[in-house]
Amino acid sequence: MKHSAYIGSLLSMVLAAGCAPGDGADGGQSGAPAVSQVTAVERMMAAMDTTLRRADGASADSLALLLPAHRQAVANLIAEMNTEMRGMNMMGDAAWTAAIDSLRQDLVALPEMGRDELARVMPPHRSRITRLMEMHRGMMRGMKM
Repeated sequence: MKHSAYIGSLLSMVLAAGCAPGDGADGGQSGAPAVSQVTAVERMMAAMDTTLRRADGASADSLALLLPAHRQAVANLIAEMNTEMRGMNMMGDAAWTAAIDSLRQDLVALPEMGRDELARVMPPHRSRITRLMEMHRGMMRGMKM
């Protein structure tokens, strides 16, 4: 049951996120998201939050099975965050760059791991995703003031 809930959550995340990076809240027309609308990044982060909560306690077999979709969702989230920031003429600081680099390293390393190792590294991986989303939310709050 937990496995099917995680798959459903992952599919919901992909659908909520619009599947592809570069789709701002304005449908990609201007290249920059509209501040007054819910952006693609906000939708993707909400879906990622839900998926990560549902993945808590998932078996190593379930994590391994769902890894390709998870990797794509994280890569899309990073790409969309970067697109949104460029559209707002924002630059990430050293902490932002380090967080992105750590997650990219995760995305490369995760498929090479065995099931047990994957289960062991997912909690810190989740923490890195959560930290990146918190940083992004903080930067966006600063821009909207």
